Order: sequence, then C-alpha cells, then structure tokens
Amino acid sequence: MKIIECTQGSAEWHKARLGIPTASNFDCIVTMGGKGVTGKTRQSYLLQLLAERITGQLTQNYVSPAMERGTTLEPQARAWYELTTGCTVQQVGFALPCEGGRYGCSPDGLCEDRGIEIKCPLPHTLLGQLLNDAPPEEYYLQVQACMWITGRPRWDLVLFSGMSAIPNRIHEISADEKMHAAFAEHVNKFADDLDAAEAKLLAIGARRATANSNEVGWING
Repeated sequence: MKIIECTQGSAEWHKARLGIPTASNFDCIVTMGGKGVTGKTRQSYLLQLLAERITGQLTQNYVSPAMERGTTLEPQARAWYELTTGCTVQQVGFALPCEGGRYGCSPDGLCEDRGIEIKCPLPHTLLGQLLNDAPPEEYYLQVQACMWITGRPRWDLVLFSGMSAIPNRIHEISADEKMHAAFAEHVNKFADDLDAAEAKLLAIGARRATANSNEVGWING
C-alpha cells in the first residue's frame, strides 16, 4: 500500500485522486451481489473520470448538507472513537494499493489492525440506522473497498451524532473475500476500459494534429 500524505479536501488530495476510481464510487462498478455494473451508471462514471484525465480538472465538486456536516464533525468523531476504543488513529490523505495504483481510497483513519469510516448523517437518517442492528447497507461497498485497497482485515464503521440526545455506534466489519474477488475482477476491468478510452482519445487527437500539419504544409508548398 502507498499512502499519499495530504489533507483530505486539499488541492493535493484532489490531484491524487483525479481520474481514477475511488472507493466511495465503487457502486458504479460493482453491485452488492458482486456482479459488474452495466449500462449508463458505469459509462457515466467512466466518462467522468476520462474527462478529469483529459482536462486535469474535477468534473464534480458538489457538497451536500450531510457531507458538510460530516466534514465538520469528523475530528470530534475521531476523538470520540479513540477515547471509546483506546485505539490510536493515524490520519491519512489518499491510499493506493501499490506504487502507481489505478484506484484508491481516502480512509477516515488507520489503526494498527484496522481502518475506520466515519459517517455523521443528518439526525433523522442516523436514528433509522441506529434502530437497525445491522450496519447500514449503503456504506458496505465503500468499507469493503477500503479494506481491499489497504489490506486491512477489519474496518470500524463509526456512526456519530455529535448530539448528546442521540447515541453513537461502532460497527466492526470483517473483510468479505468474495466481494474482494469481485473488486479484483470488475474494478480492474473498469480501469482497463478507462485506459483504453484514454488511449483512443489521445490517438484521435494525434491523427488530427498530423492532418492539420499536412494541410498547412500543402498550403505553404
């Protein structure tokens, strides 16, 4: 695993993840059942990443109220987690499976034998999650993707309220080897398709440049 040291949300962080699949978007590539996503969802995500590679600019930077709330409460949640579990949390910027990795993740923290994912949903959403004993399904692929990329066998999903009236909760989640095998197949295939699309686009640009050069030479001649 390679860690790029940067502050999440910074210009360096955006540059590190530009144009590559990230754990939070693996649901655009792999289904909950471990099958490959097909159709418009996959194609739209591929084109989004392709545009980032070609232009060097982010294609999406929308921040919802829930996301803004999470960013604000995350340091408080991390401190609560350390106090509750006794684990020391290492903050990291962006993680790749290896040097030159073609996909990555942004863990909310790494401990000696696990990582953590912090979620601070709006109160009405969190209440529903707390009443259900199982970890919220909507975070499953992201958490498994982080384990697959970092090689950690466990991940703690931290549901944090930031309010004294609403309790917090930690779900310990173990690696799902079947899902990781699905990632190995479908995420790598997605990365291959993304590379091929980029190569094709660059070839089109090269042919156009050659044609323009020949046309200028003919006129000058």
